[in-house]
Amino acid sequence: MNRITLVLVAVVAAALLALGIALYIGVRDAAWQQHDAGLVARTQALSAITESEEEGLELDLPALPGAFAEAWAPDGSVLARSPGWKGDLPARTGTFELTLPDGRAGRAYGLKFHPRDVENPTHDKVLIVLAEGTEDVEAAGAAVRTRFLVLGAIVLALFAGVTAWLMARVQAGMARERRFTADVSHELRTPLAGLRTLLEVSTRSPRPEDAASALAIVVQMCTLVENLLMLARLDAHQIEIARDPVRLRSLVDECWRPYAAAAAARGITIENQLPDDATATTDRDKLRIILGNLLSNAAEYTEDRGWIRIAAPPGALLEVADSGPRIADPEKIFERMWRGDAARSATGIHCGIGLSLARSLAGVLGLALTCRSGADGSVRFVLSSARA
Repeated sequence: MNRITLVLVAVVAAALLALGIALYIGVRDAAWQQHDAGLVARTQALSAITESEEEGLELDLPALPGAFAEAWAPDGSVLARSPGWKGDLPARTGTFELTLPDGRAGRAYGLKFHPRDVENPTHDKVLIVLAEGTEDVEAAGAAVRTRFLVLGAIVLALFAGVTAWLMARVQAGMARERRFTADVSHELRTPLAGLRTLLEVSTRSPRPEDAASALAIVVQMCTLVENLLMLARLDAHQIEIARDPVRLRSLVDECWRPYAAAAAARGITIENQLPDDATATTDRDKLRIILGNLLSNAAEYTEDRGWIRIAAPPGALLEVADSGPRIADPEKIFERMWRGDAARSATGIHCGIGLSLARSLAGVLGLALTCRSGADGSVRFVLSSARA
């Protein structure tokens, strides 16, 4: 994963660099075009003050802070220079770069033009060159370059951080999936081995109780597979929800039947305190899975000669309680593949996904499933509205 992160960061860095260079070149070229356009306009403005009189050409160049100008008559003699400056500028036309007399890098524009002379027109042209320093343009380009670098570094750092975080989550998720697959494989291997042994023994000396045991293992394995398939659909967001009136008391009785005989053999008593008319508008099949997992958990983990009670406490849809033993960390039991406390060890096929599935399905139905341990060691699973 670290290698993938580095590759992604390198690709994005290269893309940002290419984009930054393209933007910088575009901004720099636009700045130079704007500067050159202003230089041409200022040179043309200077040419407009040149006049031709009887005594000859007349041009008074004004003082130009940070800039230099020089004009030549048609015969090549110097016509005028900027005040306070001595020296010659290159007598060229068009835009060109040069070093100014004061040592600064500059840019100049040379223009040949006809002086203003209405009475005595002449075909001879005067050449004027205006040279200016380019430090402002260079400073602006450096500022833009610095901003691009800083912004690119910030974006790259954010991208690297987010990518590393996402890669860590993906890696953790993959690790969880590998653990989950390994745990499920282990849990399925145990009952399959037991079922195979039971069938092999039965072929040599058949006994009626062997068939019942094999059937119980198959039923438990079918429940496990159904739970796994439902979890896969939940993870893929492929769950459709129906909304119909559901009679809660009869649904609890239906969900308890598969566990009634085994619970009775251990002396566990059950009491369904839900009213006959208790109903809920929800998805019956999804609620049946939730109740089935809650009752299976209670039947498996409740101590011998204990009790299980299903009631509707105030503010809740229903509650499944048992006499214990207590759970040290009630939130842990909703994690996939959680292993129970030693005091609440299971004897059947429980790979730790039933309660996780129940909570996930409750969320899809707009319900909240919580667990509490009482001071007397009892355990209560409460199913209530998520908005409560």
